[in-house]
Formats: sequence, structure tokens, C-alpha cells
Amino acid sequence: MGQATFSEGGGNQSITVILGGAQLSQEQTMEVYIDDGTSNGTSLGFVAFGTGAIPQNRTVVFPVVDNNIALEPDKHYLLRLRNIGNIGLGNPGTMNVTVKDDDVVNLFLERRSYDTIENQSSVKICVILTGGNVSTPMNIYLFDSQGTAKYQFDYFFLNFHIILPPYKNSTCATLHIVNDNIKETLYEVMYIYILRVIPWNKNLHVDYTWSTVRIQDDDS
Repeated sequence: MGQATFSEGGGNQSITVILGGAQLSQEQTMEVYIDDGTSNGTSLGFVAFGTGAIPQNRTVVFPVVDNNIALEPDKHYLLRLRNIGNIGLGNPGTMNVTVKDDDVVNLFLERRSYDTIENQSSVKICVILTGGNVSTPMNIYLFDSQGTAKYQFDYFFLNFHIILPPYKNSTCATLHIVNDNIKETLYEVMYIYILRVIPWNKNLHVDYTWSTVRIQDDDS
């Protein structure tokens, strides 16, 4: 049977079983199954070969499920034949099937700009996942950069590492605002962006664009 690679989003696929060599002396029906380590495996169905000319081709359906879960490793399956009987067949071939995950997801900061005021005390900085789900925790590292707003004097940003739980589409960090009771420029700014994401693969599209936080002074 050989080997084949399928994409998760391609739907169910056909597997071809080929009978070659000499003609059969009698009809033979055999089962195609997935060897999953259990005693019976998972049956894909039966194929029947007759006594006519060869080669003969028969097909079974290999089910491919698109589960809308991204960042999964490739899935590997071993297909075998059984119930081949005693009809002079040599060692039946096996087939290695690989199903590749093709679910694409997008990760980005919820907003391009945030407006706050000194006495607000904190701002939620949220990261959003769209396009699908992930089945394992996603570690997201955020980075802050000073502008006219200065770390410790105008803001604190402590939880730069946040985790997106499995099957959730958002998680948030807290930016703490310093209320300093000092009359300053009306607006001061700082910046936040996504620095790194673990795990990552080519199907995870991360927007690394800066988001601007503008802090309004409230002292008169």
C-alpha cells in the first residue's frame, strides 16, 4: 500500500489496495485496519479480489477529521491487511499514513491603542486568539517599552508572562498606573507588544505590532 500524507482540512481520503503477481485461484476478501496497538485495531472496511486479470485495485475510505485545533503535531497511522487466508499471497504490504494539522490561528493584542487616566490605577492588556482553538496551554511573553511615560514613575508592568488556557480565546495582563500627584504633560505614552509565543509553528500567525498606551495626567 505504500505511504501517504493528507491534510486535516482535506476531508476523508481514499486508500488503494493493489493485488499484483499471479491471478488468484479463488476469490478473497480481506480487511484493511489501523494498527493502533490494541488487539483488534480500527477497521477501515473490507476489500474483495476476484480471479480475473491482475493487477486489481480496490479502495477503502480513510477518515480525516478536521477538529479546528491548531498547533497539533502530525498524526501517524500504520495500516495493515488481515484475513488474507491461505491463497498463496506473500507478505501483505503495510501503509504509513501521516495527517498534517492545517488549522491556522491568529494571535494579537486586543487593541492598537489604550487611553487611561492616572487615577484609574490599572489597565487590562488582553491577547486574543481567533480562527480556532489550541489544546495545550500557550505561553505568551509581552514586552513593554518606555516612551514619555517612565517605568516605576508612571507605570509598572509585572506579569509580562501570561498563559492562554486550552480552548480559550483570550487572556489578559495588568498594566499598573502610578498616580503621582504631580502636574505633568497632559498625556504620556508607553508601548506594549507580543515578544514571543510558545509553542509556535507556521500555522500560528502572531501580530507583533506595537500597541500604544496613553496615560492622561489628572493633577491640576
